[in-house]
Amino acid sequence: MPTVAIVGEKGGSGKSTVAVNIAAELAARGRRVVLVDADPQGTALVWAGIAAEAGHASPRTLALGDTLRAELPALAAEHEWTVADLPGRASKRAIGAVLVADVALLPCGPSPADVWALASTLEVLKGVRESRPELRLAVVVNRADRTAIGASSREALAGLGVPVLGATLGERAAYREALAAGRGVTSYAPSSTAAAEVRALVDELEELAGTRSRRRKR
Repeated sequence: MPTVAIVGEKGGSGKSTVAVNIAAELAARGRRVVLVDADPQGTALVWAGIAAEAGHASPRTLALGDTLRAELPALAAEHEWTVADLPGRASKRAIGAVLVADVALLPCGPSPADVWALASTLEVLKGVRESRPELRLAVVVNRADRTAIGASSREALAGLGVPVLGATLGERAAYREALAAGRGVTSYAPSSTAAAEVRALVDELEELAGTRSRRRKR
């Protein structure tokens, strides 16, 4: 069953927001999901704690550290989806997770600095893929805007040699509000643009992981 590693070099890329919302939407679709918080900031774990206190449904969430590489395969065997929120930078812990992941998803902000930081992470991940050619890499534009800087950044991303997903997540208050409430945005504000963005992202992620087509055949 797919393991998705959310990877990012630059702080502020929104890794935890992406991880939480992907896991929450998959769970809302009836998938058996585990959300792994391997980031020392512990954002996903705090979010899950808020959800539990408020009585909101949320995916199983747990913290893992340096044993991540060894424990992820066992978790994947027990769940339909494993979503891992990894530390910033290409640390030993992050690379260990990518070595056993099926998909490495890289959130990237809309500025040139975000693209530059992403390029260094991609160099490391491309090295990993030399030993694991089955590893799928993809970029998701996060905190997107409609400015010229955002457009030029997308052009720069296209030149990095890694697929950029069609789904993008905008700079929207709904994401921050949902996180603070211990909810995924698709349940917190189901009719919002933010919710539509997350649903499109998860649709695309299911296609990338090959699970959407398998479910259609059943």
